[in-house]
Amino acid sequence: MEFTLLWAALTGVGAMWAADRWLNADDRRFDDLLSAALIGIAVGRLAAMIGGGSYPWQHPGLILLVRAGVHPGWASLAAIVWLTIRFRSAPVALGAMAVPALIGLGGWEAGCLYRSACGGVIVGSSAVPIGLIAGAAFVGAAILVHRFPPPTRPGAALLGAGVIRSASEPFRSALTHSIIWWYLVAIVVGLIVAVAVRRHPARFGTG
Repeated sequence: MEFTLLWAALTGVGAMWAADRWLNADDRRFDDLLSAALIGIAVGRLAAMIGGGSYPWQHPGLILLVRAGVHPGWASLAAIVWLTIRFRSAPVALGAMAVPALIGLGGWEAGCLYRSACGGVIVGSSAVPIGLIAGAAFVGAAILVHRFPPPTRPGAALLGAGVIRSASEPFRSALTHSIIWWYLVAIVVGLIVAVAVRRHPARFGTG
């Protein structure tokens, strides 16, 4: 077991828990966020296995070997779809989860310190600490999104996460495959959701 990866994951979960406890004292959503994260990891692990030519039905034992790879695009999509279906009639609940989710991502990025994986491409004579920069960006985005009305937060959070990911991924020295288009889709979808909420507030509980 690669415990450094586990500690990074626990840092993200802990940051998410603390943010939910602080911001949603009267309407805790940590259990929903954690279930979405676990579903995302499961789907992302299956996608990584299939993409690598190791089919789950042939090697079921490898499903639990999360450290061997989790596809971030499919994992994120699965988590978002799960929450959207579960709270399709309660946009305010989704809004309550947007900020803790961003802070959780910031905690996960900061977990690069455990893995000695914060550095990215070399600029001049030093590696860009892209892990820490991305982590700080997620926290900054969370602070900004928290200022929005709750029903508008999911779209804004998705937009912000897509922007941060698409801007930071090119600086990661360990990037071995192209996943930028996943984040570009997140930007487009987040923008569409944000515009839809603004133009039709009554449909999303803001009017």
